[in-house]
Amino acid sequence: MPVRTRSVFAEDQRGSNPMIYQITGQIISQSEDYAILETHGIGYQVFCPRSTMDDFPKTGNDPLTLYTYHAIREDSETLYGFLSAEDREFFMTLTSVSGVGPKVGLKILSALTPPLVIEAILKEDTTALVKAPGVGKKMAERLVLELKDKLAKTFTTTFQTDTGTTIAKPIIKAEDDIFLAMRTLGYSNDEIKRAYLKAAMIMNDETSTEDGVKLLLKHL
Repeated sequence: MPVRTRSVFAEDQRGSNPMIYQITGQIISQSEDYAILETHGIGYQVFCPRSTMDDFPKTGNDPLTLYTYHAIREDSETLYGFLSAEDREFFMTLTSVSGVGPKVGLKILSALTPPLVIEAILKEDTTALVKAPGVGKKMAERLVLELKDKLAKTFTTTFQTDTGTTIAKPIIKAEDDIFLAMRTLGYSNDEIKRAYLKAAMIMNDETSTEDGVKLLLKHL
């Protein structure tokens, strides 16, 4: 049975150009830094971080959904894909820094996972950031300068899991209305914290309680 495929178009929040926000289809081929995803008989070339591609389905018959950033330039259009809306949002946050284009953002997220990038920026660890190809000392310093305050509003320091993996924690206040609303719905503190971690990059101080609860419920 053929895989059902679809693509979703939306308005780019950075401008009026229509963008491809999401594609669901079947992988028909892969290269080192991109995959060809077929949907409705069209093969889309989607560039992805290596860590994203490592988590692709093992068989070509399995459907795959990629959340995409549609980069439109005068002479080209390029799709960058991620397995979650949060990873896509973080990619857009990285590329909002002056001098950090989509290609450099892709290299950063191929060399370092989002939690490790967040940790490096919060700790002002430019040595960790320059490990990514294309990132020199000046660019690493810009990443820290332009993103530290923004990320500090969403994430606190890191912690060690049982396996020794370092993960950035979202800032969660027990008295937060969203947190309390989730508790009222019967979810445990651990369940709520896990959902906060997944949704942290698309939540901010202006997120209403109703919208916040909807976001967390999607990430449980």
